[in-house]
This record gives sequence, structure tokens and C-alpha cells, in this order.
Amino acid sequence: FSTDIREPVDGRVRNLASWNSFHYGSLMSTKQLLLQEIEEFLKRTGIPATRFGIMAANDAKLVGRLRRGMDIVTATADKAQAFMDSYERREKKAASERVAAA
Repeated sequence: FSTDIREPVDGRVRNLASWNSFHYGSLMSTKQLLLQEIEEFLKRTGIPATRFGIMAANDAKLVGRLRRGMDIVTATADKAQAFMDSYERREKKAASERVAAA
């Protein structure tokens, strides 16, 4: 799973290795951090876990696997991150357009 430095998106730090070390003293794995971020995203958006997996990586069992502690490949984790980022950008843009139209 990519730990490259990226710009913050909506206040979330994209370099999970640094975020992990700073906030948890490296007690949480990158996999756990990804799952935590996905769970928060699902709660915010109301998207069911299986739907998220299909939309993000064409894998309905993605979130279930992470919840059971199983590993996923780096490319799949990157797809999940990219999906969450693009979804939130689209939602933010749509919300600002609705405000401008009102």
C-alpha cells in the first residue's frame, strides 16, 4: 500500500506511514489505518461496504477481508484510496454547485 507523500485532502494526511507514527506511535498497521479510513468514509457517505468494494476495486469482499484482518495487494489499497479521494472531491463540487444555484 502506497505511503508516498501526497497533499492533504479535506484535512486528511495522505502519507499514512507518517500519520501512523505521529498519532499512534506505530501501534496501528497501515492495513488497520486503511480500514479505519474506509469505515469513516462508509459512515459519512452511507455507502454499504460491499458497494464500496465494487465501486473502488471491483471487489465486493474488499471491506470484509480487511475487517477479518486479511491482507490486500498494494494496487487494491491504492484504488480504494483513489476512489475515496475522487468521490469526496465530486461530492464537495456538487454541494458547492447546489449552493451557487440556490
